[in-house]
Amino acid sequence: MASGNWPFSDATTVVSQSDHDVFIPELWSDETIAAYMKSIVTASRVKHMSFSGKKKGDTIHIPKPVRGQVFAKVEGQFVTLQSNTAGELVATIDKHYHYAQTIEDFFSVQAIESYRAFYTEDSGYQLAKRVDTDLNALAARFGVASVADWDEALKGDGTAYAPTAGEDTTVDLTDAGLRTGMQMMDDRDVPLIDRHFLVSPRTKWNILGEARYTSSDFVKGNPVMSGSFANLYGAETALSTNMPIITDTGGTTDEQANLLFHKDAICYMEQMGVRTQTSYELQALGTLYVADTIYGVVLYRPECGVSFAVPQSA
Repeated sequence: MASGNWPFSDATTVVSQSDHDVFIPELWSDETIAAYMKSIVTASRVKHMSFSGKKKGDTIHIPKPVRGQVFAKVEGQFVTLQSNTAGELVATIDKHYHYAQTIEDFFSVQAIESYRAFYTEDSGYQLAKRVDTDLNALAARFGVASVADWDEALKGDGTAYAPTAGEDTTVDLTDAGLRTGMQMMDDRDVPLIDRHFLVSPRTKWNILGEARYTSSDFVKGNPVMSGSFANLYGAETALSTNMPIITDTGGTTDEQANLLFHKDAICYMEQMGVRTQTSYELQALGTLYVADTIYGVVLYRPECGVSFAVPQSA
C-alpha cells in the first residue's frame, strides 16, 4: 500500500523551481540589464529621452529653443518683450538590435549554472557597445558648420585636422591641444557643467603618464560613472574602447577620435529598453534566449562638441 505522501515520497524525484531557475526570465532580464548599464559609456553621458510606453510612432519632434536676451528697465516704460522662434529637430527611431542564443538541453544539463551569467553578461555588453557605436559615430559632424565628416576635428596638438587623402597624424593628445578644444567650447558659450571627455586606451595611457593630470586636482577619489578616471579642466574623463576610427577621403584609417562634448551635443532616444525573452524550442530541444532594444540617435547640438584625431590605439 502506498505511503500517505505518495507520489512524492522521495523528494529527490521532484522537479523543483530551484532545479531550473536558470530558465526563469526575470533572472535573465535582471542580469542582462545590469550588464548593459555597467557597460554603457557614451549613452550615460548624452541627452537621454525615454519614449518607453509612449504612443506608437517612429518620428520624434524635438524642440530646440534659442537663448533669450535681457534688457535694461527704463523707468516709466514697459518691459521689453521678446519673441524667439524655437527650432525643431526631427529624429527617427530606426534601430532595433538583438542578441540571441539557443541553449540546447544537452549543454544545459551538463554545464554549470554560471553559463547563464556568461550569456546575460555578454548580451548586455554587446547591446551597450552597439548603442555607444551609433552615438559615437555622430561625433564626425561636431562643429558649427560641418559639411563633411571630421572636417572640424583637431589634431592632438590643437591644430586643424584635414580629413583628406593621405592625411596621417602622429600627434598624440597634448595639454595645449586639450586646452584649445576647451577654449573652442568656451567661445561657443557651451555650459561648463555636464562636459565629458571620452578617450581611447592610448590617450588614457598618455594622460596617466602626465604627473599634473594624476594629481588630486584632476583625479576624483570615487568615480561615479562607467570608465571615469579623471576630471580634466572640468570635463569628466572616461575610457572607451569603442572610439570611432576615422576614415579619410582616400579610404585610409590611420586615426582614431577622442571626443570632448557637452551632454546636449547628442541625443539618445530609447523607445524600448533592453528586453529579454526565453522560450522552449521543441525542434531544437533547447531554450531560446533573446535580448533586444529599440532606439534612435541624433546629433542635437553639434556646436557643443569637439573631436580630436589622434593615432589609433594598438
